[in-house]
Amino acid sequence: MKQSGVYEWFKKFKDGREDVQDDSRAGRPSSATADKNVDRVRTLLNSDRRLGVRLIAQELNLSKCFVHTIINDHLNMRKVCAKLAPKVLTEDEKERRRSICAELLERVQVEPDLLDSMITGDELWVFECDPETIRQSVK
Repeated sequence: MKQSGVYEWFKKFKDGREDVQDDSRAGRPSSATADKNVDRVRTLLNSDRRLGVRLIAQELNLSKCFVHTIINDHLNMRKVCAKLAPKVLTEDEKERRRSICAELLERVQVEPDLLDSMITGDELWVFECDPETIRQSVK
């Protein structure tokens, strides 16, 4: 906090103020992150996950800052290889992972050499690999 802000708050508390909530201010409240706009961004992203923040902002006539806030804070998404993807797995996705792991475990018990023919990695999900499309989406 700046020194001037500290002095201002000190004066307010000295004059009898007891809470730290901001006073109401004149002006229109921010409506860009309203539920209506969150739904509009969600619908647009569901139609095409390759859209960037700038294109979404232009399409919906919102600022890039508000679109970025909606995507990160309200929709819990992040950019993964030119696509916007959820940060947290849904229950269906978790269950799907559990069932795939159980199936692989059963197959390894039946076919002990199965792991010799598998390529493994970390938590990266590779949806599709189309280098031409990725180059186009980076622009």
